[in-house]
Amino acid sequence: MKKLLIAGLAITLVLALFVGVAVTAPPDQTADVEVTANVAQSVWLSLDKHAINWDVDPDLNPSDTDSLTATVRSNWNWQLQVSALKMQGANPDGVTETLPNGMISINTLDGNGGTLGSGERTRGTDVSVNYTLDVDWSVAPAIYTDTQTYTLTFR
Repeated sequence: MKKLLIAGLAITLVLALFVGVAVTAPPDQTADVEVTANVAQSVWLSLDKHAINWDVDPDLNPSDTDSLTATVRSNWNWQLQVSALKMQGANPDGVTETLPNGMISINTLDGNGGTLGSGERTRGTDVSVNYTLDVDWSVAPAIYTDTQTYTLTFR
């Protein structure tokens, strides 16, 4: 009888474990995913025209102005800079002359260049750029030219 009792208890225990396992839900399963967003730096600079023209005469018209608009788009804080000018031309004798940068103004800058403006992230910001030339009798007659570079930098 003792064997029967032990066998009965063993069967009951096995059935209890089986029923307990069958009723218990499996543990939650988890998995991770890494999410990455690569936002590219986007910058754009355009000028509404590509030539500044002055016509001056130290006697009749010693000053002339011209202007352009630079448009900046950037998803980062920016500065707009212009390079220095070195305007040169040949005088009537064929000798190279240099127009003094102190006679040129570009907004609040002279012909030596510098920062024209700065800003925050923008879909489109216009920067007005006014060029003025004031000559006197010390400037030799010539057609003076140079190329000025606009550079968009980030701060």
